[in-house]
Amino acid sequence: MWLVGEEIAPGIWRALRSRNCAWKRLSSIEGSSDTVAAAGTFLTVEIPARDAAFWSEGCGWWTQVLSPPSSSPDGPFGPGTWLVNEEVAPGLWRNSDSSEGCSWSRLSNLRDGDAAVADSGIGYSMITVEIGATDRAFDSKGCGTWTRVGG
Repeated sequence: MWLVGEEIAPGIWRALRSRNCAWKRLSSIEGSSDTVAAAGTFLTVEIPARDAAFWSEGCGWWTQVLSPPSSSPDGPFGPGTWLVNEEVAPGLWRNSDSSEGCSWSRLSNLRDGDAAVADSGIGYSMITVEIGATDRAFDSKGCGTWTRVGG
């Protein structure tokens, strides 16, 4: 657990890829029980300055997202949680491999954890997803590489 503003800065953070990542944003750490503001399993989270603490387990190292990892949001991307309009362009995207069971989610924000899911799916065949311009992020695992097929 890290205290926000002292041990971890507010902002957008990304974890190393892990299939068992779980995190909680805590609005209070007073008393005998913590007050959970949000919880999730996505590998990118926005920690507001008003949070008291941030807890995670099984996520590996967290790194602050200061700039996109790629210069082209239209380019192919793999598993993870990616920022729409910055790292991934809106449009139609198709995956390359669903043999493990492709799981994907369109996220309306990065603060509310699982409550931020605008749409999601899972499948074992090729999947085409429309990522909207108003989506905040797109998360996937077990899907191979996503390639843009339309805008």
